[in-house]
Amino acid sequence: MRKLAEELKGKNYYDMLGLSQQQFSFDTLKENYFRLSRQLGPEVIMQLTGEEAAMAEDLLSSISSAYNTLSDVVKKERYDEMLGAD
Repeated sequence: MRKLAEELKGKNYYDMLGLSQQQFSFDTLKENYFRLSRQLGPEVIMQLTGEEAAMAEDLLSSISSAYNTLSDVVKKERYDEMLGAD
C-alpha cells in the first residue's frame, strides 16, 4: 500500500491514472480507473488495519476525484486549463 501511495504522491490526475494528456481516451480512463479501484476497493480495505486502511481510503478518494474530473468533459477542460494545457 505504501508503495502505491508513494507512486501516486504528487502526480496530476493524468499521471495518477496512467494516462497521457495528449493521447487521452475515455476507454483507457475507464479501464485504468477500474483496475486501480479494484486494488483499493472495500474488500481490500477491510483486510487492512489502521494506518494502511486510512492510506487506502485516501488513495481511493484521490483516484475517484481524478476519474470524476477527467470523465466529465467540462471538468476536464477546466482541469486542463489549470495544468496550462491547450
